Amino acid sequence: MVPSFEFPRVNADAIHLELSRLRIQLGVDFYLGVFTSVVENGSDLFASGERAFITKLDLRDQPVRLKNMMSRKKDILPWFWEKLHQI
Repeated sequence: MVPSFEFPRVNADAIHLELSRLRIQLGVDFYLGVFTSVVENGSDLFASGERAFITKLDLRDQPVRLKNMMSRKKDILPWFWEKLHQI
């Protein structure tokens, strides 16, 4: 949770580096970071993974603004699951 999208915007490079580090350290195919602002009614999604995978998911331009999506369980995971099924 963040009070505004300023934090993820200003820290985008550091967020990408940390997600990549965690993905490699944990040996997973992809790693997501979600920053939700209730005040701004949405979430910013960052994703780390192999370039081809990120491209297929249409997540190249990050952060991806998910308007009206604030619940990871009810909004973001179903949205991401649908994207996975499309590739």
